[in-house]
Amino acid sequence: MSIGAGIPAALEAMDRLEDEQDRHKVSACLRKLLDIMKRLDNWRLAYTTTLRTVYGFDMVEPPAAEDIWYPDITVANSLTHYWAFWVICAVYALRLGSELSCLGLSRDEYPRQQRIITTKVNLILKSVKYLTSDDLKLFGPTSLCLPAKVAYEYVQQTGDAESTALCNNAIRHIGNRGYFYLNAFIQADIVVLRPIPRMRPQSAKLDSEKNNLAGFPLANISGPVDV
Repeated sequence: MSIGAGIPAALEAMDRLEDEQDRHKVSACLRKLLDIMKRLDNWRLAYTTTLRTVYGFDMVEPPAAEDIWYPDITVANSLTHYWAFWVICAVYALRLGSELSCLGLSRDEYPRQQRIITTKVNLILKSVKYLTSDDLKLFGPTSLCLPAKVAYEYVQQTGDAESTALCNNAIRHIGNRGYFYLNAFIQADIVVLRPIPRMRPQSAKLDSEKNNLAGFPLANISGPVDV
């Protein structure tokens, strides 16, 4: 999952936006995030062709009360990190897109994208019991650190009733299993899904940005079928 190595550089570039206030640089950050998402989705499609389980192209989210049990830790680790990396990119892409109003993301489209992200977050949360099972010893909980933190932060910021219940159950289960270090990391003040700097209005550049960003797939964020 080396594709995720490009995410820190994209986030670092966003940290500089507050000082630079350059819409062209905002659009460059957005392009980078969407490119990473596309490569993640390509990895997902290629990876799942090798799996002879339900965790392939026809992956169906289990019912709300049903946890995911994987064939092995490699599959669990790969898919939960794919979902986590994808969620990070999608959240920041939508936030950057809201700054560039020229992307034309309608009020009807935005909730749909949030539901897609929430679904992937729920899949991470439904993986907690498997990754904290006795058979996996410390390897499972350790591999859960980043995915669980991303899921927790997203739920705290944007979660609906179902994802909030799943998150509360996951945190409770991790504590009952005795992995207090994992809960401390998940709920730490240092966050992954941070607010992005607000851009000052620059209406004079709006028309040129519309041309530069024409065809961006922000309104079609979905990835391979996980729902």
